[in-house]
Amino acid sequence: MIKTFVCLANSRKMSGRCVAGKTIDDNQWLRPISSRPTEEIAEIEMRYQNGINPQLLDIIRLELVQHKPNQFQVENHLIDHRYYWEKTGELPVSDLSKLCNKKTDIWPNLLSTYQGINDRVLPQSLAKFSYSLILLQLANSKIIVRTEGGEFGNAKRKVRFQFTIDTTPYLLPVTDPEIERIYLGKPDDEYPINTIHYVTISLGLPHTDGYCYLFAAGIIR
Repeated sequence: MIKTFVCLANSRKMSGRCVAGKTIDDNQWLRPISSRPTEEIAEIEMRYQNGINPQLLDIIRLELVQHKPNQFQVENHLIDHRYYWEKTGELPVSDLSKLCNKKTDIWPNLLSTYQGINDRVLPQSLAKFSYSLILLQLANSKIIVRTEGGEFGNAKRKVRFQFTIDTTPYLLPVTDPEIERIYLGKPDDEYPINTIHYVTISLGLPHTDGYCYLFAAGIIR
């Protein structure tokens, strides 16, 4: 089975990556996964033949073995690791608005963690949902770089993405490694984004603590 999709997330996950995007032919979400228990893709499995790894907005052709949904992550498809991924083009940023979800598609009944806002949900609240990826167009957000965990003796610098839908605030961890690299190179601060930009939000499977977490998995400025 061959699919062609535009890459809208290439985020870190466990020891590998979580890649996701929308198919070119029918505008459906696709998340390539491996056969590992936690389904992350190793970087060597997603390389192009020239050794380069996919970037956001790349249009990618790849071989898949089967559709393999996992709970509400119905977008999951098992890759055929014998084949290279192939870049066939790049999507213009001006075309992204055609791929966006409605802002009301963000999941309800969200709860907040100690450091985040509306960044997790109980699995039982997702019984009626059959998707785990959305792409939002935003105009006023912030990238926040700060040191967290000092009060627990485990201080680390983290990057978070803050935005508001209607009057509801969100503060999500960033797992887009390029955004992390750029902003961890800056001082701890808040960095507004006041032009049109896009964020792919990914909803993870239940964690060992019983919650499902939201991540800013791809940010396109």
